[in-house]
Amino acid sequence: MRKANLNNHGFTLIELMITMTIFTIMLSYASLSFIQKRHTVGADKTAQEINMIQAAAKKYYMDYYQTNSTGDYPSSLSDLQNNNYLGTNFPSNNPFGYSYSCSKIDTGTNKLFQIETRVPTPDVARQIASKVPGAQYVTLSGNPYVRVTINPPGTEASLDNLLHRDAASTNEQRTMYGNLLLANGVTLEDLDASKNPTGYQIDPDGVNILNDFQSGGTGGNGVLYVSSVNKKVGINTGGLTNAQEALHVVGNVKVNRDGDSTLNDEYFQVTVTNTDTKLFTDRNKLYIGGTANNILTVDTTNNRVGINNTNPNYTVDVTGNIKWGTDPNSKGLLSTDQGASLELGGTGTPYIDFANDGTTDYDVRIQLTGDDELSINGGQLNLAYNRTRISRFDGSNTHWFRYSQTNDSDLMFGIHRNAANDYDLYLKGGHSYRTNSVNITFGRAANGSVLNLKKGLIMQQSVVRDSQTVAKPNCPNGTNPYIFVTPASINTNGYPITGISAYAVSVSSSYWRVYVRAWYWNGNSTNNLSTNNTAIVETRCL
Repeated sequence: MRKANLNNHGFTLIELMITMTIFTIMLSYASLSFIQKRHTVGADKTAQEINMIQAAAKKYYMDYYQTNSTGDYPSSLSDLQNNNYLGTNFPSNNPFGYSYSCSKIDTGTNKLFQIETRVPTPDVARQIASKVPGAQYVTLSGNPYVRVTINPPGTEASLDNLLHRDAASTNEQRTMYGNLLLANGVTLEDLDASKNPTGYQIDPDGVNILNDFQSGGTGGNGVLYVSSVNKKVGINTGGLTNAQEALHVVGNVKVNRDGDSTLNDEYFQVTVTNTDTKLFTDRNKLYIGGTANNILTVDTTNNRVGINNTNPNYTVDVTGNIKWGTDPNSKGLLSTDQGASLELGGTGTPYIDFANDGTTDYDVRIQLTGDDELSINGGQLNLAYNRTRISRFDGSNTHWFRYSQTNDSDLMFGIHRNAANDYDLYLKGGHSYRTNSVNITFGRAANGSVLNLKKGLIMQQSVVRDSQTVAKPNCPNGTNPYIFVTPASINTNGYPITGISAYAVSVSSSYWRVYVRAWYWNGNSTNNLSTNNTAIVETRCL
């Protein structure tokens, strides 16, 4: 009988389970690695195709511009495929099987072109965005997409949109590695962008453009200081915190401009000497306000200043009006309005004062004392020097108009009031002077040629109807009011007139009543006629 060999047996169940687990892990790892590799290859291919679409769209835009004098983008991807910009063999879908969606956007001021395509995972979207300038990872309906928006050629976004993205989190940052090459081979390198820097740096959180900056020396020996805390710039101020204004310069300020042979090395300079500040230029004129509309011109050659005048002809030469005063409603104005040389106005009573010493407010004042009323206070008005004098003497009872050739010996008019209802009229001319309450004398007494009117002045003359009243005049002292009535027109009604009567009856101390009557014969009897009859009336003081 053969003895059985107990050492010859197969795998136990536990051994098989362990083996299958290891195999599954290895297979999963291999599958994951394969998928990641496939995603990486697909992301590279997608980025390449998006860049090709961008280039073709820009070429389309420029060709359209050459033909139509205005640029425009294609409406869809097929416009690029069918018009020899990409070719008909260019894929409409990305390597992951999702379509490229292309469209143009008109903002009213710009025409843009947008490319969108879906990708499997957010990580793939970030990989593509890092390889395509201006690309963004977006989520649409819960799915990851890559979006690129293209501006018109010549208006591409600044460096911020051209750096590749590092979108490891939702708060994406644009990251650049290595040095940045600028114009003429200059590189920008070694920028400290840490949150807690020990030197001067660009601030990464966007609050300030620069943190504290100093150049030209250490400590107080620096030339340029920039303080992000005080938000001030100092030149030769001796420290970061010494600048008193947004720009503080210790020393003179000089601005040079290299120009042609006519304006070579001209400069504008502000100089501080002791407590004075000087502003000057090495040219003949200093303009303030611009080249087209100069507000202030300083002519250093002729020592003149022009306001709104580039070529002043006087020490101060102003083109336009001059206003003064603090009242916003006032019109203290030197003006050329409608040919005027001087305008004064406002809500009060404007005036001009004249004084020949420094101790009084004014010797003579010309003042607008009311609407349409101009007054001269404190003196008299002379017209044609030493020839004509118009005077008013306030504070007395005499008011004169006087025309005098020399020594006040010629013609004078005046009114003098002694008491109520007592007015004297003066007339003085060489050899004649006469006055009293009711008499006026004209002529030369020397040769006896005198016209003397005494009393009897006609105070009023009018035409009135029958039964109308006439007011009595106010007569000077020593005279009384009288009325003279003369028939003017009679209504006969076609009958012969037998008699006419015109008279006045004193009704009161203030008026008369006038009657104009006529009588006519109608063939049988005499009748009174008064309707529509009129008379001429004169009132006098006798």
